[in-house]
Amino acid sequence: MSKHKLVAKQRGLTLLEIMIALTLGAFMLVGIISLMASVSATRTELNRSSELSENGRYAIQILTDEISLAGYFGPYFNASVDRTSPDPCEDGTTLANLGISLLDSDGDTLAPELPTAVEGFGYSASAATPSCFSTTDANIVTNGEVLVVRRVNANSVAQASAVDGDPYLQISSCDTDADAFRFGTVKANFTLNDDDCNTAQVWPYRVSSFFVSNCDECDPSDNIPTLKVAEYVDGEFEISSLVEGIQDIHFEYGIDLDNNGAPDCYVPDPRVDNLTTVGCPAAGSASDTENFSNVVSVAVSVLVRSVTSFPGWNDDKTYDLGEAARVGPFNDAFKRRVFRSVVLIQNVSGVRES
Repeated sequence: MSKHKLVAKQRGLTLLEIMIALTLGAFMLVGIISLMASVSATRTELNRSSELSENGRYAIQILTDEISLAGYFGPYFNASVDRTSPDPCEDGTTLANLGISLLDSDGDTLAPELPTAVEGFGYSASAATPSCFSTTDANIVTNGEVLVVRRVNANSVAQASAVDGDPYLQISSCDTDADAFRFGTVKANFTLNDDDCNTAQVWPYRVSSFFVSNCDECDPSDNIPTLKVAEYVDGEFEISSLVEGIQDIHFEYGIDLDNNGAPDCYVPDPRVDNLTTVGCPAAGSASDTENFSNVVSVAVSVLVRSVTSFPGWNDDKTYDLGEAARVGPFNDAFKRRVFRSVVLIQNVSGVRES
């Protein structure tokens, strides 16, 4: 007779077993949540750091592109040009105030007037910030610098497409024309010809002034420092935001004192009576306009701040933005970086090279 072993069947879990299982599960859940939180925090920090770098590079690229085109007045060139320094806030209501004329201040046709390619404001008391940067939309930072870039557009347009009221420059390439160029806002007056003695193209005139504002949206203020531009283009004056997170900016101007197209020294403010006092090998001119007309390059230093704060971070660093321009420490939770570039003003330096 065979024997059968009876085996008891488990019909459930004891309370102790349930408690142990729940405890182990809780530990695993806490570990997973901690890992996910750590990964999320790291990714957020990387995104913020990447945004900071991208904003800095983009700001430098914008300024580099604009400065490299400064002083471009189409195909026109005359070594005897007199330079002017018109108000960057000029809205074009009075055309003569834009500083472009076939006649100089003495009525001499041998030395037409064109504005300086670049001009700086705000670095010193002698270079007070122009009035249009005190508006709500501008809201320029305290002691903020302004870089003014003057030129025509890189692309010309047909005379027939010109818009009355907008300023244009027309260049003559035909020997039968009496004028070397014409500047105005009335389309019918642009009657000069190109080298085939057909009606020449016209070049839209623009003035762009770059500065740092305390805010992107300023009414009410979002308190995000932003690179902005005040532009006189297509007959209108307007202020636009370019890059968020730009907290400070500093310019140094490379001055060519021997007319060979290369900078002999860099100064933070060409508005000094004697450039030897700021490290230049020669005195330069007592005329602000003449000193700026000899600027052949611009060194740009940009301080970029993260748009949002980093928890647990304290910025105790000092940042060097160039000659006599050190800022910080800020002792806040925002990260910062300095970006630099030196830009040649080819339209000024190129014609001086021997």
